Amino acid sequence: MFKTLDGKTWAPKLTIGIARKIQRETELNLLDLRSVANLANNLDTFITVTWYMIEDQAKERDISEQDFVDQIDGDMFEDISKEVLQAVINFFPKKKKEPLMRLLNLVNLQEEAVIMNMETIVSQMEAGLGQTS
Repeated sequence: MFKTLDGKTWAPKLTIGIARKIQRETELNLLDLRSVANLANNLDTFITVTWYMIEDQAKERDISEQDFVDQIDGDMFEDISKEVLQAVINFFPKKKKEPLMRLLNLVNLQEEAVIMNMETIVSQMEAGLGQTS
């Protein structure tokens, strides 16, 4: 589950019907492991997938897609990404879940390494500026 800025809690779910709707609307085949691995790399597609996964909950609350996305900021995007990707992984049969979980863990580790690298570069730049002033 994840929360939006308005404090509402959402539980993304994926069924065959939702997967078909996603494929028709976005041409994203959630049964293709490569597509799943790259899901969070396209903001528009990712938000569309997220919307379809929580659309029934939104209808019960009388919330439009635009109202929903207006309640998401950058910090929340990371939490939403994890929840949506977990729901996609849970959708798969057990045989495919394990490699997808490993892939998700590798992606998370790679993302952490990139952030650490950025912090190192910024620190080096700051140190260099401090020496020249």
